Amino acid sequence: SNLEQSTIYRLPNPDLRWEKTTSWNVAADFSLWHGRISGSLDVYKKHTEDLIIEKTVATSNGKSRLYINAGEMDNQGFEGNLSVEIIQRKKLNWRFNVNFGRNTSEVTLANDEFYSDLEVINKMLDGNLAIKGEKLGSMYSFRYGGLSSENGYPLFYGKDGKLWHTADPKRMELVKSGSIYPDLSGGFDTQLTFDRRLSLSLGFTYNLGGVKRLPRVYADKGYALNPVANVSTNWKNRWRKPGDEKYTDIPVLYNDRVASGFDRNVSAEDRGAVEECTYFYDLSDLRVAKADFLRLRSVGLSYIMPEKLLKGVGISSMMIRFQASNLFVWAHKDWKGLDPETPEANIPILPSYSLGINVSF
Repeated sequence: SNLEQSTIYRLPNPDLRWEKTTSWNVAADFSLWHGRISGSLDVYKKHTEDLIIEKTVATSNGKSRLYINAGEMDNQGFEGNLSVEIIQRKKLNWRFNVNFGRNTSEVTLANDEFYSDLEVINKMLDGNLAIKGEKLGSMYSFRYGGLSSENGYPLFYGKDGKLWHTADPKRMELVKSGSIYPDLSGGFDTQLTFDRRLSLSLGFTYNLGGVKRLPRVYADKGYALNPVANVSTNWKNRWRKPGDEKYTDIPVLYNDRVASGFDRNVSAEDRGAVEECTYFYDLSDLRVAKADFLRLRSVGLSYIMPEKLLKGVGISSMMIRFQASNLFVWAHKDWKGLDPETPEANIPILPSYSLGINVSF
């Protein structure tokens, strides 16, 4: 006999409505000095009502998530680009382009009573809680209070003003760390062409403003640092003995035997401290860094062969092109060589190179 089963795809909500959005925008294009300078600018604003969000419900319903309408939001910003022909001659041409954009979202009505206390904390830590009157993307963190002089555990401030190394997250103080969204982002590129044959191009991207968390030291609450895994050399400067807390913010290492309970000589209290410390430490304000960066996105060099050299071999045109991507990124020193665009990765975006030849017969 065939065995059949059915599952609930999504919990029904007869009151669920479409989101309603009203918007306006003003755009302008311009060109000056016979096209030597040209560009555009677009300014916009949107107002959205009946935002669709997910609400956590009891799993006895068959699913733990329910879609509901809750809240209103204003979204506004601008986008633009500018192109300039710096040099425009018969033998030499130099062009420069830049594009930019800024977008902000502010919650004007937040129905956050749908969330539990722990859900609110997790959303604040992630930077996606809709708080009335605040820009969307405001990220909060546990407030770091230094290392314990007794055992090297990281300490964090509770709402009572005291320092704790393990506690209920609902009792801990949260501080605003900044926005997960940049104030301004975009890119610019420049191209230099000689005799319409040899061309050099450089392309950059950038983000200004915004913050991100540094890569997690510990995988998740309850896990410890794996001593054979690929980790930062900063851990060589960790706390080892009383007095080290004056010179370092890197706590004593916890190993897998402690966290897993495999080592019976470790008390349950110490295991609990490990679970909470690693959780608070990775989500503390100490582990937040500015996400500003400037990336050398691409470098290109191309050359079009003279036609008179190709006639004898039956080729009408040939272009040789070399391309390099993601060569370098300038970022805040706290990233220590890592990439703020891929904060969870243990290595930055690797460069790539290509060489191509285009031939027409």
